Amino acid sequence: MTVKSCIKCGACFIDGQLYWSGTGALGDPRDLASLVCRPYGDKNCINPMRNVEGGDTWTKRQEFIDNTPF
Repeated sequence: MTVKSCIKCGACFIDGQLYWSGTGALGDPRDLASLVCRPYGDKNCINPMRNVEGGDTWTKRQEFIDNTPF
C-alpha cells in the first residue's frame, strides 16, 4: 500500500485514490485540482490531475447552493 499526503493542502492519496481529508470520503482528483490545486497549488502538489481541466468548481458549488430550496 502506498500513502501520499500533500504538504500544502493535506490531500491524501492511498494507492492512487484520493480521500478527502477531514471526512475520509472518496474524492475525484479532478475536483481537487479545480477547487484547490490549480488556483492555490505549487510545485509541491502531488495530485496527478493537477493540470487536467474539468471537475467541480467553486462556481458550480455556489450555483447548487443558490438553486437549492430550503
